[in-house]
Amino acid sequence: MVGTPGDGAEMQGSTMLSESMAQYSALMVMEQEYGRAHMRKFLRYEGDKYQDARGSGGHG
Repeated sequence: MVGTPGDGAEMQGSTMLSESMAQYSALMVMEQEYGRAHMRKFLRYEGDKYQDARGSGGHG
């Protein structure tokens, strides 16, 4: 049944949880394909981009 209580579509935060799982899955694939060092470099790059967009700096 579509739209029944508790089916995920009505649960608060379900979109965020789904996106978080998708990101985690993508990182695990990246780690398996390219190695942990490459994955961590990617995460640093993405974190720096996010901090720069916020004007927070955050390089380190």
